Amino acid sequence: MDMKMVILIKIIFLGVFAGLTGLHAQMPARHQAAPVALKGGTIVTVSGETIPGGTVVFENGVITSVGVNAEIPAGSEIVDITGKYVFPAMIHARTSLGLSEISRLAETVDLSEHGNINPNVRAQVAFHAESDHIPIARTHGIAVAVATPTGGIISGLSAAMLTDGWNWEEMLYRAPVAMVINWPNMANARARDNALEELAEAFSAARRYKKAIEASGEQGVPHHARDVRWEAMLPVLNGEIPVHINANEIRQIQSAINWAEKENLKMVLVGGRDAGYVL
Repeated sequence: MDMKMVILIKIIFLGVFAGLTGLHAQMPARHQAAPVALKGGTIVTVSGETIPGGTVVFENGVITSVGVNAEIPAGSEIVDITGKYVFPAMIHARTSLGLSEISRLAETVDLSEHGNINPNVRAQVAFHAESDHIPIARTHGIAVAVATPTGGIISGLSAAMLTDGWNWEEMLYRAPVAMVINWPNMANARARDNALEELAEAFSAARRYKKAIEASGEQGVPHHARDVRWEAMLPVLNGEIPVHINANEIRQIQSAINWAEKENLKMVLVGGRDAGYVL
């Protein structure tokens, strides 16, 4: 056989093998065939007291009982964890997990869209379920990751994603979580004023849209066409979800708080480096 052909076959074999290995690493957990009881370990509940010699029972992926005398259903698989600790899984509250694979390879990064005002961006639809980072996060105890868009002034809507599943639809835990806003740098007055004007106009347009949609269909009121940008902002205006505002410098934080109060919005400060100096 020609040496070049041998080398080509080896390369193809290695490529296929590597691909299969990658797929194997992403395999989601199987559905439970029977209840599972973790028995005899120290259970750190976080929200309550630590339970030595306790038992955790879960069925169909849901914890059903916790305690020293937790009831174990018949037919359960019992796992002896004496001498071990059980902790609740962690939630990563703000991450690029699933939205960014290799930072230097633009094709694998889906964190932001063009333009400054993108309230209709939904993180869950860009979430890459086969990302190599997801099983690593899962192995280190992260069960839920809040995938968060970046860029612009209004980045879009974040989504809470499970770190186990075949696709983004299956991994979606909750969406939307919040509307992400990047507060402008306060040092450059012109850039700051332009950004705040864009932000104000976006919320003003969304409020006008909300009013028009609510009135649409009433006698004498014409039908109003749907707009995906302002439609995405309705949960914020209705108080169903907060705005997550990225701000670190003291003037940014003060300005963001004043704006959120004026707009009557639920606000969560993200970053907050100088928050300790704000009265």
